[in-house]
Amino acid sequence: MNPTLNNGDTVAISSLKRSFDYGDIVIVAQPNAMHKTLIKRVIAVGGQTVDVESEGKPGMTKEKLDFIYRLKTSALIEGAMLTGAVLAGATQGEQKIIEQTAGEVGLAFQIQDDILDVTSTMEVLGKPIGSDEKNHKITYVTYEGIEKAKADVASLSEQAIARMDSLVVKNEYLTELLRYLILREK
Repeated sequence: MNPTLNNGDTVAISSLKRSFDYGDIVIVAQPNAMHKTLIKRVIAVGGQTVDVESEGKPGMTKEKLDFIYRLKTSALIEGAMLTGAVLAGATQGEQKIIEQTAGEVGLAFQIQDDILDVTSTMEVLGKPIGSDEKNHKITYVTYEGIEKAKADVASLSEQAIARMDSLVVKNEYLTELLRYLILREK
């Protein structure tokens, strides 16, 4: 494994590779939707690249940080959830709702990650905490503070779950998984 890659990099690259390995089977069924999921995975890799390239450099604005989070984590989750939606036969309207949900989940997930880096412990998180500050990395918590970050995670989570609940087909497992991903403690 490349020592400059973290778990997020590895997941993004692995997801992209699997898309290219197996995506052509599904593209036949819904070409536009499946092409969109492949593009989301490419975008996720691009977001990770912008993130890594920006580390330790001045000029990280809140807008650029939001851009990175939407490209990185949100796009990766959007691609995964859209693939499931397409395979399950979701309509275009349902796919749009799922894409919006995934975007909110991705943003909430990333913000929660920033919160945990400040508030968790090594024992709970399973990795060193405070690494963002130590590495002079600008995060959502840097711009908004812990309380606003927590409130934004809660708001994004509620929006995402409400969107999932608006779908005709209910998937309690997926709803619980989304809650876990967003509100996790590690």
